[in-house]
Amino acid sequence: TCQNNRQFNPFDSEFIRIYRAKPLHNLNLFFFGFNNENDLQHLHTLTNEHGYFFNAFVDYI
Repeated sequence: TCQNNRQFNPFDSEFIRIYRAKPLHNLNLFFFGFNNENDLQHLHTLTNEHGYFFNAFVDYI
């Protein structure tokens, strides 16, 4: 279940707004790992600013 105890809805306007704000390369980093030192430098941003989307996505799976 999601942390906010709401049923996950991929078409929810808030979710779409948050998802669309994410650069595609950050999704690639999350699913395919970090390929080089430059990618590793994005880990801090990926973890903090993008935590909500990935937490909700993993909870939904």
